[in-house]
Amino acid sequence: MRKTFYTMLAACLLAYAPVCVGQVLAKWPADPISMKNPTNVAASIAASPLIRANGISAINFTSGGAAATGWPTALRKESVDYYEICLTPDAGTTLSITELFFSERRSADGIRAFEVYWSNDGFLTAARLDSVPVPDDINTRSHGLNGLNLDACNGNPICLRFYGYNAESETGSWQLAANSLEIQGSILSACTPPDASGAVSFSNLTANSFQLNFSGGNGDSRLVAVRAGAPVNSAPCNGETYSPNSVFGQGSSLRHNAFIVYEGTGNTVTVTGLTDGQTYYVAVFERNSAGLCYKQSAPATGFQATLCQAPAIVRQPVASPGNSVTNLMWDSPLCYDEVLVVASAQPIVQTPSGNGSTYLANAQFGLGAGFAANVFPVFKGIGNSVEVSGLNNGTNYYFKLFTRKGSGWTTGTTLNAVPREGCTELGDNDVIFINEIHYNNSGEDQDEGVELFGPAGTSLEPYELHFYQFSSPGKCLFYMSFPMSGVIPNQSNGYGAVWFSAPNMVDNAGAIALYNRVSQTVVQFFGYRQTLVAQNGVAAGMTATQPLDEYGGNPSEFDTFGAGTSMQAVGQGNCPADFLWEPQLIQSRGQVNAAQSPLPIELIDFTATLIGDRVLLKWRTASELNNDYMTIERSTSPQSGLSFVEIGRVAGAGTSQEVHEYSLWDERPEPGLNYYRLRQVDFDGRETFSDVVVIQTGKTDTGELQAAPNPASGQLFVQWPAANSEGAMLYLLDANGRQLQNATIPVGATGTTLVVSDLVPGAYVLRQQDGREVRYRRFIKQ
Repeated sequence: MRKTFYTMLAACLLAYAPVCVGQVLAKWPADPISMKNPTNVAASIAASPLIRANGISAINFTSGGAAATGWPTALRKESVDYYEICLTPDAGTTLSITELFFSERRSADGIRAFEVYWSNDGFLTAARLDSVPVPDDINTRSHGLNGLNLDACNGNPICLRFYGYNAESETGSWQLAANSLEIQGSILSACTPPDASGAVSFSNLTANSFQLNFSGGNGDSRLVAVRAGAPVNSAPCNGETYSPNSVFGQGSSLRHNAFIVYEGTGNTVTVTGLTDGQTYYVAVFERNSAGLCYKQSAPATGFQATLCQAPAIVRQPVASPGNSVTNLMWDSPLCYDEVLVVASAQPIVQTPSGNGSTYLANAQFGLGAGFAANVFPVFKGIGNSVEVSGLNNGTNYYFKLFTRKGSGWTTGTTLNAVPREGCTELGDNDVIFINEIHYNNSGEDQDEGVELFGPAGTSLEPYELHFYQFSSPGKCLFYMSFPMSGVIPNQSNGYGAVWFSAPNMVDNAGAIALYNRVSQTVVQFFGYRQTLVAQNGVAAGMTATQPLDEYGGNPSEFDTFGAGTSMQAVGQGNCPADFLWEPQLIQSRGQVNAAQSPLPIELIDFTATLIGDRVLLKWRTASELNNDYMTIERSTSPQSGLSFVEIGRVAGAGTSQEVHEYSLWDERPEPGLNYYRLRQVDFDGRETFSDVVVIQTGKTDTGELQAAPNPASGQLFVQWPAANSEGAMLYLLDANGRQLQNATIPVGATGTTLVVSDLVPGAYVLRQQDGREVRYRRFIKQ
């Protein structure tokens, strides 16, 4: 163990009157009478109620104990699926947990494993105490964990969590048996510490060490703690001994990575194992050796940076590709004169030399000079970010980040990124967007969170979620945020989803900003319940966009909805505008939604061009997944209901993240309107279709306005005689003559495609006006 609690028999005779090992510290009956509340709580400590995390259901207390459902079916524990209890010692009191006892049972479809963890820093860090496979039966099992020696003091809580997982069904329950949950241990009450701290000074400073000098305190001994980068903000516990080591990081630690480098009666220590250019903070705690009683408040403190001699690597570098650009960000190194970033379309094997004066950086790819053939400097200086422009979408670029001190250079840190054309409705044409949310249900809220959707393999490290709540009519204020992590998995056609739990989301109107911290762009500002304008935070001044359902409304969640449901994007596509939203669907957390179908190829464009009496069909893909082949299909008559027939096919690229260009000729297009679509077929036979493009050939102008199919459900293809004036317009009117849509007709244009899926079923009228000539066509929306 990192430290030893002072529990010898002699301790029972000390002046500060300890209570010895084996005392019951608290019990949790977990029955209908006591419910979640503890009993038998020892003096000088406080015990928390038995609580549940947001991922499981409200706890049901019966004579058998405390039970909940909603345990994950995953083969590992999840962050918001647990029971928790905590003990908090009074100020000056030291608490040591030595034994934990409990009994548990599962339902027939309940968990098949659980783990017990403890923490004394609010689970910023945690350690596992036990991992238990659960037999496939409904018997009650008793458990006892002994010799734990889990310590806390100074009013800091010590908490235990019971994570259940690998459930046969999320409807299965896991119960902590009534009158079985008990913690035993020891309490050392407050003692009389030294009342004066001394002073700290530094000498013999090098790049990797310094000498600490301390004097003036009135304890008979002292404990010295050192922390890198931030002040020591924790104190030793009375009654505990610590193992010092003058090599930084090797001794016992207090909370928050403050390491003990010295313990004793002396007044100096040389600390080694330090990092060039890092600032270290020191705290010297005076101590009375009798009873190990520490002056826990106002210790002697100081700080010192080591010498900066050798260059250090950049910290936490990250790349975020965009449309023809890639943004790079990094934390500045601890020791350096400047950072050099170079870019290439090939792996970079060269290294810099000298003082860097020969390298001329330019953030536009290809314009920097002085490094190596086809390797271009894109940044040089002391900043921590750069946007590299002039990149080709679909090309894999390599970036290498070097740091220099004097004429010495690091070997470099490599990143790579593939720029891509994303979704035009997202900030910076990004490809990641909100796909599912849950914030409200009947009873206690359960499994609140947000799901992100995007191309497989996309790192989520650049992203953050920022949450806003209603503040006054039409306005919202920021209230919490957290960073993203992980990589989008490949779940369907090269796309996937990742779920992020977000307990404490507001139940009333709110908004969520998906923020790219690398490009410093709000990718999406997603609102619910009301249209809101952000008053502060990253989305300040932006109006949140609410999702739309199939009726043109804005779906929401209410406290009458059942737990285990969510609002989800449904439909086919790869961008937010491709989907509608539905509430009260079974949660899909971390999976592509059940009613959602990503397209297996990311189509950049699909065009048809009349050349002579032939039609050239061209298309480009940004990525492909299991793409066996693609066919061009044609429909020739607006009155035919658009029955498509294949006119040719080309082989696909299989699976690729690079841009591919394709073309096919229609050697014998029919006179009049020709409608073309792209059909993509996977190796397993699954198929998807592109939008339709229209071209007119021959002299078949009837002088009329035509529309097909009629009736229409999703798209309506409209044809008219070639426009002769720049003021030509097309209008979509309802049955009462109210204008719903309009579009300017370019000179020479003969047709367009209208999206009518959002129209309510009924009769509508198209009106085309070209100068003084007006044409009409009636159609039915199914």
